[in-house]
Amino acid sequence: MEKEIKNQLKILIVSQYFWPEKFIINDLAIGLKEEYEIDVLTGYPNYPEGSIFSNFKKNKKKFNNLKKINIFRVPIIPRKKNKFFLFLNYMSFLITSSIFIIFFLKKKYDLVFTYQTSPVTAGICSTLLKKIKKTKHIMWVQDLWPDTIYNLKIFKSKLILKFIKKVSIYVYKNCDCLISQSDGIKKKLNRYLNKKVRNITVRNWAEADFDSLKKSYKLKYPKKKNKNFDIMFAGNIGEAQDIESILKCIKLTKEYDKNIRWIFLGKGSMFEWLSIQKKKLHLDNLYLLGSKPLKLMSSYYNLSDALLVSLKPGPAFEIVVPSKFVTYLKSSKPILGMINGETNKIINKNKIGLSCGSSKYLQLFKNIKKLKKNYPYLKKKISHTSKDLYNKSFNRNKQILEIKKIFENLR
Repeated sequence: MEKEIKNQLKILIVSQYFWPEKFIINDLAIGLKEEYEIDVLTGYPNYPEGSIFSNFKKNKKKFNNLKKINIFRVPIIPRKKNKFFLFLNYMSFLITSSIFIIFFLKKKYDLVFTYQTSPVTAGICSTLLKKIKKTKHIMWVQDLWPDTIYNLKIFKSKLILKFIKKVSIYVYKNCDCLISQSDGIKKKLNRYLNKKVRNITVRNWAEADFDSLKKSYKLKYPKKKNKNFDIMFAGNIGEAQDIESILKCIKLTKEYDKNIRWIFLGKGSMFEWLSIQKKKLHLDNLYLLGSKPLKLMSSYYNLSDALLVSLKPGPAFEIVVPSKFVTYLKSSKPILGMINGETNKIINKNKIGLSCGSSKYLQLFKNIKKLKKNYPYLKKKISHTSKDLYNKSFNRNKQILEIKKIFENLR
């Protein structure tokens, strides 16, 4: 037993986002902690609403441990709701996490594991740790940079964009192994790096807390009649999700069939805008229920008739598979897509719903009519196919086991 503990890998997870923010890295850390010694370096929680969580401000010490996982938290500037503060948010985590690593982190680790959503700059402090303490570095790539920053259009200067590309490639090149959340990200990374860094696809999964249908919960949900057809959108309500195009489709369905209802779960930079549009346009077919705990999501999905996934057009968005898509798949409900690239192909190729291209709200409207008309037949067929696809390619235990294998190969 003593020998087993002595040989236990010591891993530092570096992630700008961590519990109580809702990201898959929380579930992975919990999945790894029984086998490895896990610490986390992260920032003050402020995603997606853009302000530091009030519960955190009241008692910071309460958030320094998650199920025996030690958490180091560094101060950051909250992202608020504009691009200038988003930039400050990215830069502040880079600076404070790097200072922490250089001057305050005394413990030695066998491995630093970076959870890379946006920004890639989270990997710079991990690279510092790799250089200073001679440790291995693995990066789990959720959003590919510089492509994501091009799509977000935060910067217009070609000089700044060129610099960001150089920094991004530098970070990726200094990894001992890359884990890509999709085949599209893997292919693009291989092109950027000329296949010089080992790169493995490990898909996202539905977190352990998601599947809570065994329990019954009292949910705040608009009363549903037999004629109602509920389309549910869950997760971040932000610019990337193309909320403006969804709104155009909501208006069309109101005119076509008052029984088609739109249920939004989540918050984000476009939540307030959508709330204003609901009042302004008298959209009584639109319900904004706000953020819900992960353990309730499966129960909410169960009340829906279809689940919507959408992203704006752009090269960076075409190669990702949004995390919520996997939870949709796990629920076995028909999926409506308004999205380009890999996710679109998965939906249509496997016949787990109906998907059109990004921003194609007229085609989305047609797909909704088709799905509603043929619902009993399609629902039964899709349910079986979704379960098979999830177990084959997105199963939680299989994906975490793949990540563990990567760790062991770097010993």
